Amino acid sequence: MKVALFVYSLGPGGAERQVSILARQLVERGYEVELFLVHKTIFYELPKNIKVTVLDNAPLFMHPLKKLLRLVPLARKYAKLCDADISISFMNRPNYINVISKFFGNKARIVVAERGAPRFHFKGIEGAVSQFLIRRLYPRADLVVANSFGSAKDLQEHFGIANAIAIPNAFDLDAIRELTKEPIPEKLERFTFITIGRLDSGKNHRLLIEALARSGVDADLWIIGEGPQRENLEKLIEKLALQERVKLLGRRANPFAYLARSDCFVFGSTNEGFPNVLVEAMACGLPVISTDCPFGPAEILENGRYGILVPNGDVDAMCEAMRKVATDAILRKNLAKNATIRAKDFDKEKIIAKWLKVLHDTKNSRYFPRR
Repeated sequence: MKVALFVYSLGPGGAERQVSILARQLVERGYEVELFLVHKTIFYELPKNIKVTVLDNAPLFMHPLKKLLRLVPLARKYAKLCDADISISFMNRPNYINVISKFFGNKARIVVAERGAPRFHFKGIEGAVSQFLIRRLYPRADLVVANSFGSAKDLQEHFGIANAIAIPNAFDLDAIRELTKEPIPEKLERFTFITIGRLDSGKNHRLLIEALARSGVDADLWIIGEGPQRENLEKLIEKLALQERVKLLGRRANPFAYLARSDCFVFGSTNEGFPNVLVEAMACGLPVISTDCPFGPAEILENGRYGILVPNGDVDAMCEAMRKVATDAILRKNLAKNATIRAKDFDKEKIIAKWLKVLHDTKNSRYFPRR
């Protein structure tokens, strides 16, 4: 069977990492895999025998209107180049192109993999256009794969997409364990909370900083990530006199080495499809505290069985959870143990089995309708 994997680029992102893991797993199982990119950036290592086709190589960042106008020409081009049995796209723009390519003769089964929570992620005019395209195009795909059951349900109920299922993200746990062994230049001076995420309003690092300030705990907070909220966060840190305790570390090539040396992972996001960092922190043996935001955290932590969930946006609740974990060694030990156990449920071998069922189902039509 020939499989086309289609993503905007293979840059250093979560969806891109999923594509790289899926590509390797399929090649190892004898599938013929071709990777299609809109932009030629390749960060993750790929098997040598994978053919890579770049459709456009336009600038990585473009005006939304230009992106919209390029959808049809790229869909026409993709339809001509794709000769796979099944075409799986990741991220919204490739998803739109993948579906539109059907109208230009693409005979492959079309699967779109939604990586986020569209009802919450899109705002303004660009958001309205994106939601319109999702409502119009996704139902025309043969299958829509969300990365959490909550996101799949949301696509069904709010976007009218009946053919949506859930397959969680996959993780190479062996590779993560190896990466934790690398040294880091920073020194840990006291109990250390850590979080990872883009410095934007959606990740809500402000909540974590304010919770630390209120907790009264002698602890540090490391924040790995970069983004437009850096200046505002720096001002907040200064206002709360936390310059010596809250560190904005920027991007780090190997965040796993930082996770492995910290004491607790904290997550303040307001909405998530499937937050990879939660599983990655658990794979590194960290106790986890997360906001109960839609949709992924509650599923990953099984409603608090494998970590602590606090109400979304509740600074006081986050403060109390951080205080408990920092002061209760037995609680930390139990949470860390449970986290390590839970992370194994997302190992690449288990998740690829779910994708293989989708690939093989082109014959028995459990997921795919007869044509």
